[in-house]
Amino acid sequence: MKETPKVIKPWYGFLEDQVFGEIMSDKKICKYILETILSFKIKEIYYPEKQKEVKDPKHRERKDVRFDILVEDYEHNLYDVEAQTTDKKDLGWQMRYYTAKMDQRYTLDKGKTYRNMKKPI
Repeated sequence: MKETPKVIKPWYGFLEDQVFGEIMSDKKICKYILETILSFKIKEIYYPEKQKEVKDPKHRERKDVRFDILVEDYEHNLYDVEAQTTDKKDLGWQMRYYTAKMDQRYTLDKGKTYRNMKKPI
């Protein structure tokens, strides 16, 4: 009887989508990593949401965004944490678009003035 060869599952690194999302969904780990990267203290992370898709139902032909992790601190600053593994030479443009989507969806409630906007970081 022949022995079936063992299938070795590939190991995925920290920036692999599923691994990154799972690790960063732990609030303590997420907070530690963000504070290490950003070099300042964060009071609290309200919610890490992995792969939060932001759709604009009125403009279906427009490109949607999918945040890797979107968190908010007690100072009402928003943090879009993205794990980029490929340099497509358009990161500045992507950040501009993502920030616009964050503003559209998360930073200003109806009836508020623009001074009430949360600060995207």
